[in-house]
Amino acid sequence: MIINKILFRISQNRAFAVKLGKKVKEVIRVRSIITLIEFISKGKNIKDQCKDLGIPRSTYYEWKKKYDLEGKEGLKRKKPIPYSHPKQTPPEVIERILPEFDS
Repeated sequence: MIINKILFRISQNRAFAVKLGKKVKEVIRVRSIITLIEFISKGKNIKDQCKDLGIPRSTYYEWKKKYDLEGKEGLKRKKPIPYSHPKQTPPEVIERILPEFDS
């Protein structure tokens, strides 16, 4: 409940969020998620706990899975990794160049 208010304040109040800085906001976000995971896990009924806190169960289970596998690092936001790059060298060109380096 209090955590939701903190997260809401950070996300909605831009002046407050700008003062904190990105690293501090990320630390607060990760700590808040960990606190939520621990609080919900201690309860008897996860469905009711999530409903009371206004968190979708799917989000809770995603956070829990990431936390169980990677710890705090798993909850941090990561930059998306592109599968391809528009200026990437085509594979057929790479195949033609590689044999020349082996000789």
